[in-house]
Amino acid sequence: MIDQYDGRGQLWRVSEAHAQPYYNVEVPWYTLETIYDLQSGRYLALGMKNEEKRAYDFGFSASKADFQPAALRQSGIR
Repeated sequence: MIDQYDGRGQLWRVSEAHAQPYYNVEVPWYTLETIYDLQSGRYLALGMKNEEKRAYDFGFSASKADFQPAALRQSGIR
C-alpha cells in the first residue's frame, strides 16, 4: 500500500500490489497492481495476465554481463 499526496498535502492516489504465491517455483510474486486516483475518481490496473499463454518465465537465466551497458547497446534497435 502506497499513499501519494499532492502539492497541497491532500491524499491524491493510493496504490496496491496484490501478491500471489507460485507454488511450482516457490516464489511469491505480485500478480496485480492497482492505482486509484481519488481526486479524479479513476483507477488503473496493471499486470493482469489472465489472457497470457505464459505470463512469467521463472527459468530465465542471465549473467552479470547481460546487465552491462554494452549488452544494452547490443540489444537495441536503431
